[in-house]
Amino acid sequence: MNLDLFANATSSGESTPCNSTDRTALLIFSSTAGLSFLACASALVLVCVMQLYKRLIYRLAAYQVISALVYSVIEISQIAFLNYNEAGGAACMAVAFLNQYVLGIKLMLTVWVTYHLFCFAVLYRNMKRLEAVYVLTSLTIPLAVALVPFATRSYGLAGSWCWIRSSADDCTLSYQGVAEQFALFYGPAVVALVIESVAMVAILIILINRKNTLLALSHKHDEALNRMLPLASYPFIFCMLIVPPLAYRAYSATVLSKNRNFLLTAAFFHPFWSFSAGMALLVHAAFVMRMRKQQWKVKHKSNELN
Repeated sequence: MNLDLFANATSSGESTPCNSTDRTALLIFSSTAGLSFLACASALVLVCVMQLYKRLIYRLAAYQVISALVYSVIEISQIAFLNYNEAGGAACMAVAFLNQYVLGIKLMLTVWVTYHLFCFAVLYRNMKRLEAVYVLTSLTIPLAVALVPFATRSYGLAGSWCWIRSSADDCTLSYQGVAEQFALFYGPAVVALVIESVAMVAILIILINRKNTLLALSHKHDEALNRMLPLASYPFIFCMLIVPPLAYRAYSATVLSKNRNFLLTAAFFHPFWSFSAGMALLVHAAFVMRMRKQQWKVKHKSNELN
């Protein structure tokens, strides 16, 4: 998922290199980014008010939403480059770098959430001690990757947005830029998609098998698993919402043109990674709030009987 996926579509459904970006796609994209920001900000406020950050599972979810919040701001800021004409301007390069970096952080965090859930649900291992590893690798590895386009001078204006340029200065297709897009984001995204899909299927099969065979879990483990399972929504969101932008990029790179209807579909789904992450945490927090109220009622009723 990247901002170049909206680049260079004409009203006829096809495109020519270096023509202006479709404004409808930009409006869809930026508007949804604004909604994403509100959803993520609301979720993080609720986490703080309820003090959910004291538990690792909620901190993992909050890390996802923090990265989604930052990325929403970057998405919104891209509209400033609608009429920007400097292919390699410093401001555009800076936003392009942040775009790539935060995308990488979001991707790494999603992989780690899947790994954590798999270890706990399937292997009966609580990887709480790895929280620092989750955070540090999610910040450092994407940073190293995001520095590569500086060395190759690939950051700049991609259509009307700032990311890794897929067009050369003479408006011809830049195979180096396309290769970097796939190598630095789409390739890792496909690998993550496969890993997370397999892991989620394995978790689902094993949990259903345990239930059908009446395999007993300790009460403590069972309660912890019930609290942790909502984390599965984040890998699920990624697997669902990465497909349209990924399919669009694969299509445009294969046929060397961009279909407008396909573009608008990708523009609609792209920002929902951030929006859905925020909404998932809101629902998760609301579920916890409901459980707390039920526990309070049971405790209060028990005290009255005693």
